[in-house]
Amino acid sequence: MTNDQIAAIKRDYDPGGFAIVPGYLSGEALEELRERATRLTDFLRQRQPKRADPAVRGSAPRRGRRSGDVFKGLQNHDAWFDHELKAGSHVPLIKALIDDEPVPGTAAWFTKHPGSMAEIGPHRDAIGQPPGLKPGATIWIALDSADPENGCLHYGRGSHRHEYGYGIPIPGFDVNDGTAVPANVQPGDAVIHSSLTVHWSGGNPTDRPRRAVSFFYWGASNQTPEQVDEILARWRARKEEEQRSWV
Repeated sequence: MTNDQIAAIKRDYDPGGFAIVPGYLSGEALEELRERATRLTDFLRQRQPKRADPAVRGSAPRRGRRSGDVFKGLQNHDAWFDHELKAGSHVPLIKALIDDEPVPGTAAWFTKHPGSMAEIGPHRDAIGQPPGLKPGATIWIALDSADPENGCLHYGRGSHRHEYGYGIPIPGFDVNDGTAVPANVQPGDAVIHSSLTVHWSGGNPTDRPRRAVSFFYWGASNQTPEQVDEILARWRARKEEEQRSWV
């Protein structure tokens, strides 16, 4: 990607908090991402408990054929995703958009199966950010076409510049305030959004799948790599302790 192309994307990203990049991946690169993600998530899905009691804290969510799947931490199961998260061709673009050194967070798979009525309320990715790091960004790469009919992402334009309460959905955020923009995409298109940008998605009552792979980053906030490692180690230890307390 050229400097001029990055500058054009940044002109959308800075004021709006997100940017749509048509045709970000195509051909063999898109097919490789789709094939690797599908194969890995099929494997991970088979390893999950077939049934779980949602009333039990800490239990795995029930995944029906009419719902959807979210798998985070793909980099922990496949070296290819680990490389893409840390050194993929999109990393320089993320760095330019957040004006900071990207700190790899997670590679993730998102899908809404045909017939799913599950909705994700307005939220920000910055929730739970490690203390000492800055808000970063997510690049979301479409594997299928997505539009309002099959549950595409929607963004609150300019919402990254405002303060909101915590929670999902965000208290007091009005999706009908005139700032909502649907991310209509085709396979291979990318959407990049600030971790402070409010976004949400509807259900998928159609017969079309809506699959995507994302890579999420924080900002290093002028910390050295060693300092970042220490921050993440403390943060992960705290998260693990919290998860153990749920059981």
